[in-house]
Amino acid sequence: MKVQDRDPPEYHLSVLNQQIRELMNSVLRRHDLKLVEWRALQCLAEEGALSVCDLSARVVIERTATGRLIDRLEARGFVEKKQMQNDRRFSLVSLLPEGRDKIEDCTDSVDGARRQLFAGLGQSDIRRFLETLHKLQRNAASPVFVNSGKTSIEASPQADEMSLRRAVGLRPLFGSAARPA
Repeated sequence: MKVQDRDPPEYHLSVLNQQIRELMNSVLRRHDLKLVEWRALQCLAEEGALSVCDLSARVVIERTATGRLIDRLEARGFVEKKQMQNDRRFSLVSLLPEGRDKIEDCTDSVDGARRQLFAGLGQSDIRRFLETLHKLQRNAASPVFVNSGKTSIEASPQADEMSLRRAVGLRPLFGSAARPA
């Protein structure tokens, strides 16, 4: 029996994801934000104005939930939503100065949570962990083929990290500017 059959890694990834969300939500609650709201503001701060569809992919939530999220952030004066001039069926979301201020207010708290999360891990540990996560993301995003009763995954060895992230709509959870201490 394989190790992953006795102790499924996907279970541990799910538990870790839940623990990270709880940690971040407890930290961000002090700033009157939820993790998903912070992620949206962080993405807009890093990338500038985004379409609702692009923001949905970056925040990793359903498009319908993204619309409600944008409405909440807009009501609080953090973002602005405008119809695109070249196609009025789509909207562009921009970060407003109050949203940028909110991100800056959270920085120390988020950095503290990240230090707690990565405590006891050196840069080489984190690098190896990220390499493993990137491999898992590539495998999960690759088409699965059933061949003679065995499942195989076709992964593109040429796929670099950014093209992979764009393909599956993933971005670093804590933004590219912040790195583990």
